[in-house]
Amino acid sequence: MNLHQLGEVGLSKLLEKLENNELDEYGDIATLIGIEFDENTPWGQLTVLELKLLIHLALKQFDQAQELVGAFLQYNDNTVERKLFYQALNAVLEILLDDDLELENYIVNFRRMYGDERMDAVVGSVDGTVRFFGLTPTNMKLDGLDRHHRLIDSYKKIHAARVKAAAIGA
Repeated sequence: MNLHQLGEVGLSKLLEKLENNELDEYGDIATLIGIEFDENTPWGQLTVLELKLLIHLALKQFDQAQELVGAFLQYNDNTVERKLFYQALNAVLEILLDDDLELENYIVNFRRMYGDERMDAVVGSVDGTVRFFGLTPTNMKLDGLDRHHRLIDSYKKIHAARVKAAAIGA
């Protein structure tokens, strides 16, 4: 849950764990970590594949990131916004990985195609000024995860009712 605070070593260790545990690439992170996210948010739709992709980006491992972008775009059942972000990212990574091409020669047209805000997020993702695009930072207290807190509150109410029922029956 402290993904945004992890440094290079922490991200590398997390990536290694994700790659060595034979996880379903298309399995969602919410199920893996046992936290309920709102389904219509990037956290709620985050898959193992996308998390690995974002970690590769944060580590500036662009070859690996581009490979995963291709897989992500083939499978993706995500929001239009996320699809367009990854399409733009794929185009930028192709240019960055080609020694004969310069991003500055294409950026104006990319901005026309994808929009300034999206291209700022893409360029920021490759230059390191944007980390884990779309994933709002949270912490171990799960601040901002209302659905998870509502679920915990429901469990507390159920537990309290069971304790009360057991006390009455005793």
